Amino acid sequence: KLMKYLWSLGVGWDDPLPQDAMDAWKCYHNELPLIGQVRVRRQVTCTGSTYELHGFCDSSEIAYAAAVYILARRPDGTMHCQLLMGKSKVALEKKLSIPRLELCGALLLARVITYVRTNLTTLQISRTTAWSDSTVALAWIKTPTSKLKTFVANRVAQIQHMTSPDTWRHVPTAHNPADCASRGLTPGELVNHTMWWTGPDYLKKPEELWPKIDIIASDENEKK
Repeated sequence: KLMKYLWSLGVGWDDPLPQDAMDAWKCYHNELPLIGQVRVRRQVTCTGSTYELHGFCDSSEIAYAAAVYILARRPDGTMHCQLLMGKSKVALEKKLSIPRLELCGALLLARVITYVRTNLTTLQISRTTAWSDSTVALAWIKTPTSKLKTFVANRVAQIQHMTSPDTWRHVPTAHNPADCASRGLTPGELVNHTMWWTGPDYLKKPEELWPKIDIIASDENEKK
């Protein structure tokens, strides 16, 4: 991400670094040893529990990301949520609109969900939900590909092949853990970042308290 930022400024290999880039690098370098403090719980199962997968995606101008969590509903009514897999990619060098970048993030999430479900064969997953904070990308996902332009249609076709459009829901940006990966965290922030490691708090509440925005199919309005 740092190199992509420098290239966008036109900084070459032999040019001095801008001060803000130098400060960011020094901060990262100084905090890097804190990564050794990261502790990840290996056991994600709870006796007698039912299981759900919840995936989140997000994009920024420099990267897009996906994160998948397993939610265990225990017999006593309590819930445990934990990160299973996260993945991020640097945004394409060709400049894309934010909605198109968000759609790239959604495609990445669809692939990660498919990978997790394929390899998590020992657990019975009762439901899978995909979350995005982009209403435009969600509208595209719920639209027949024949009504979409080529770039969008190609990616929506792949998403619809791997996931049902009905599994996609809207999450407010403030509750989207994938935002941590698309915009980046310092090592110091990562160590104890509760939302990244255990997902948004609302997943542990009754479903009627989850975010809910009705998304309708799009007419390919890319002016947004």
